[in-house]
Amino acid sequence: MAREIRGVAHPVGGAVYTPQSLPPSSPPSHDLLLHRAARTDAALDEVIGDEGFAFDTETLQHLADQWDDFARRFGKALRLADDLTQAEGPGLDYASVGHAETLAASGKALKAALDERVRYCEDMRDRFLTALGKYTAAEDEAETTIDKGRFE
Repeated sequence: MAREIRGVAHPVGGAVYTPQSLPPSSPPSHDLLLHRAARTDAALDEVIGDEGFAFDTETLQHLADQWDDFARRFGKALRLADDLTQAEGPGLDYASVGHAETLAASGKALKAALDERVRYCEDMRDRFLTALGKYTAAEDEAETTIDKGRFE
């Protein structure tokens, strides 16, 4: 036997359920998600200020590894794109030669785009590795300062 579900279905967009009574300081239910996001952003601003993002060493290393993986994949595709630039038509007729020239030009454009992506991924990898190095250096300096304070 089917169970009866009581309630009102709203076929139009908007909130399906609206609580009957909200505390006076609560935002409207349709703005609740935005309110939570703004509150989270404000809390993060208090923690990290205007310095940028906050990552731990494992996250920085993971992101650097991912960008390196992307660079290697684009590099592999770049090597495979060489075949397109060396395409030759099957015959000497106008259509065969024209199609081969178009394919070679397309291959050159593909190589240029892939080369740009490889450089971008390598740049991002290097940025994360630089950030990781700065983070590690700051941690080492803080540890040295703390240890130095213990022995004085």
